[in-house]
Parts: sequence; C-alpha cells; structure tokens
Amino acid sequence: MEEPPVEAWCFDLLLFYRSLGDDDPQAKKMLAELEAYERFSFVVNGLITCLLVSFGLIGNALFVYQLHNKSNHFSRRLAKHLTALCIWDIALLCCCLCSYGIICMCLGILPFVGVTAYLLYLFQPFASFCVTGTIWQVLAITIERHKAVSRPLEQRTRKGQFSLRSIFSCIVFGAFALNFLAVPFERALIDGWKRKIFVNNQYYAILSHLIPDLIFRAPTPIVIIAILTVRTLQIASAQRTVGHQQIIPQRQRALGRNVHLMLTFLSIKFIICNTLYLFNTILMEVMGYGGKTSSQQTELEMEQYISSLYLTDFSNMLLAIHSATNWLIFYKWPECKEKKVKRFATSLTLSASSRADWLRGSAPIDSTSAEQALNKFRELKK
Repeated sequence: MEEPPVEAWCFDLLLFYRSLGDDDPQAKKMLAELEAYERFSFVVNGLITCLLVSFGLIGNALFVYQLHNKSNHFSRRLAKHLTALCIWDIALLCCCLCSYGIICMCLGILPFVGVTAYLLYLFQPFASFCVTGTIWQVLAITIERHKAVSRPLEQRTRKGQFSLRSIFSCIVFGAFALNFLAVPFERALIDGWKRKIFVNNQYYAILSHLIPDLIFRAPTPIVIIAILTVRTLQIASAQRTVGHQQIIPQRQRALGRNVHLMLTFLSIKFIICNTLYLFNTILMEVMGYGGKTSSQQTELEMEQYISSLYLTDFSNMLLAIHSATNWLIFYKWPECKEKKVKRFATSLTLSASSRADWLRGSAPIDSTSAEQALNKFRELKK
C-alpha cells in the first residue's frame, strides 16, 4: 500500500497517526483521543447542530410570519428590529449547517482539505459576520427600548428617531468591515486551508482581533446591554404610578411589562451564550492556545489542540442554541384549548340558566285555550 504524501498529514491528523502503526505508544494515545473527539464531533457538531438548525429555521420563519400577519403585540418599529434579528439568526444557522453541520454528520472530524477548505474559507468569516450582526442588533433593540421608555414624547416624533434603514445599513457594513476585510491577508488556499504565518504574531492578534472583539463583540456591547436593560426596567417601574394614582392603562401596562421582560430574557441569554465565544477568542487568537496543527507537534501542543477543538465546539454550540431559540422568547403562542372549552361551557351554562329563568317567569296556558288551538289545528289539517 502506498503511503500518503507528507503534505496531507498537515491537514488529516487521523491519517498521520494511523500511518505510524502500533509501534509508537504516543501515536496510539493521540489516535485514541482523536477518535474519541471524532465521536463527540459527530454528536455535537453533526447531530445536535442539524437538529438546532432545523428547529431554529422553522421557528424563526413562523415568528416572522406572525410579526407581519397576525401580531399586534409589538410596535411596528420593534417588529422590524425583531425581523432583522431573525434574519441574522437564520443566516448564522445556515452557516453552521453548511460549514460543519452536514460535514460532521458524514465525516465526524472536520477536514481541512478539498471542498471543505473552500467552505471554511467562506463560511467561517461569514459566521463571525452574523455573530457580530446579532450582537449589534440586540444592542440596537436595547438602546431604542431604553430611549422609548426614558423619553417617550421625543421618540414619538420622527426627529427623535434614526431611520431603520440607516441602523440596519450601519450594522451590515460595520460587521462586514470587521470580519471580511482581513480575510485575504490572514488566510490562504493551497492544497487545503491554511493560516498565514504572521497571524500567529501576538501583537498582530491583539491589534486585529482582541481589541476589536472587546469593543465591538464582547464584553463592551454585553455590558451596555445589561446596564440599559436594568435601567429601562427601573424607569418603566417608576412611570407606572404617580403618588397613588396609576397613569397607564391596565392592558398597555401589561404589554409593556411583558416586552421589558422579554428583552431582559434576551439579554441574559445573550450574555450566557456569547461569553464562552469571547473566552475562546482570547485564548486562541491572542494566547495562541492550540494554534499549531501540523504533524510536527509535541505531545503538549497536540493535547492543547484537541482541547481547543472541544472548546470551539462548545462555543459554537452555544451560539447555535442562542440563534435557534431567540424566537421562543417573543413568539405569541395560541391560547390553550382548555380555556376555550371553559368559555364554551360557561356560555352554555349561562344560556341554560337564562332559559330556565324565562320558563319560570312565563304564565301557564289554561285548558280552554289549549282546546281551541287544538281544534283549529284539526280543521286546517282536514
């Protein structure tokens, strides 16, 4: 059997360690760890990701349909913001499916050769683009909600609001510049996908990845979202009453409280699901943890590389969970059938009682009138 070329070993570590045979105990250990990760990757990156994508795509589509056809629960402006958030979530879920979901279902470990290299070259930056867009979209929703509660009269005028088209355009172009402009300088497509050498420089990683991530991805946007959410809840609670008099109608107050609660849940879920992504970025981009993937790795570097694979998979899974479940917070579910049955039973009870009252209140018919009516009926029948 002809041995595989050395160049292929840089991209297929399973092939490399299997080629060493059973004589090398270190190779056997690494091969066992890689095979264990292959099973893990099949479940997490393959099976769970495909299920999350299917659930998220169906749910986001249903929520968008509800926003534009059946729901008056949100204002028109907030509905458009939520529609944009659904679009970002759908795009991110499609990236997860195309870049590693289907491939890991078929192959287990994600390879870096062939068609997969081109998919990674395109969809990895696009996935980061979608993550950034989601972060900024949630931030825009939080800022607008805070302004609407803190300065309601100003926000009802057109001069007090930015146009939605301007907001969406800034989010798209800003996320594109942050994630796509550096790709041609950092990555190369040869026989497989490969990072260029200067990317491993820590100073370059700090300037091009860490600082932009801290400012535009996390934790700065997350901290702003958390502060504005708490502040919005405080202002909304203070505005409900003046002295002992309530100034907001009951239904409007309930709807507003529900929207604030929904946005609070969104912020909390957003923080939980994006924190590991930030930690993973700092660990791998700045500190270079698990960055070497060639066949000349030491045992420690190989263990770090395998650990970084698990860490990356968990952070990606949290992002997929976040995008697949955002719609659950805002979706207005139909009323329970039991409530409809109770209402129907109540209406039947009321109608029956009203008929009984009518019968009790009516006068009885005397025998003479009944006999006359019967005789007239017999004459007509003849």
